[in-house]
Amino acid sequence: MLRCYLESPDWKGSELNLSPEEAHHIFNVMRAAVGDEVYAFDGKGNGARAVIVSSEPAILEIQDVVTESESGSTSITLIQALPKGSRMDLIVEKATELGAAQIIPVITDRVISRPKQEKVERWRRIAVAAAKQCGSLTVPKIEDIVSYDDALEVCGDQDILLIGSLEEGAKAMRDVIRGSGASKVAVIIGPEGDLTPEEHAAAVEKGAIPVSFGKLVLRVETAALYVLSALGYELG
Repeated sequence: MLRCYLESPDWKGSELNLSPEEAHHIFNVMRAAVGDEVYAFDGKGNGARAVIVSSEPAILEIQDVVTESESGSTSITLIQALPKGSRMDLIVEKATELGAAQIIPVITDRVISRPKQEKVERWRRIAVAAAKQCGSLTVPKIEDIVSYDDALEVCGDQDILLIGSLEEGAKAMRDVIRGSGASKVAVIIGPEGDLTPEEHAAAVEKGAIPVSFGKLVLRVETAALYVLSALGYELG
């Protein structure tokens, strides 16, 4: 079934209006027509089966509404130092598929990439597209790019704060999260070249637990997907 995204729909009404962008995608790209059934969702856990009743303007008629239950689920925040090239595109796409609730792009001392705000808008579009593809009713909140210090300040309400670490003495991640019952978890992933010792220490001072992702040194994007997969398995 075709899926379409609506930012602020009125689920209590009988009809939904598509944005020009979604209308273009549904009619011109996916070749949908009046009478076709689609699935509309708002990225916040709500969705509805609907039927296209008009193409100009693009209007859907709601058939039934579904709300995704949040009970028992864990909210995962990925605090990601910006990698080089287009790797952040991949991280956002796969983090959406793996159920991340929030992604915070971060500038650290060793980050080379300095993207502009237009990149953030691109990542938000990628997240929506990934949610459409995987069938999720939720889209992670992609925050504006922030400094490392600012990112640490928003971690105070987390049940567990993890930091990927190559340091000797880092704990096995399973030993930290298994059986924890945490409902809010954040994880910090450094850039190519890793975080500086000062950045690592600052996170630990904020309560971050250094965790190892195994014996091998993972690329930035691999580390992000590894930890999200493990958290989803243990806490999902």
